Amino acid sequence: MFNLDMIISDSVTFRPTSMFEPEIKANAETLTCEIKGKKECVIDGAVSLR
Repeated sequence: MFNLDMIISDSVTFRPTSMFEPEIKANAETLTCEIKGKKECVIDGAVSLR
């Protein structure tokens, strides 16, 4: 079976879990309050200029 999480951790990030997981868990209540009722959530808006 196709397991996207396994492919990402094995081939893309080389991490078994997200590097943001501890911060997300520690701030789950605040994040929930900030996100609840919103229609859009930008996860990463970074830009690289060269």
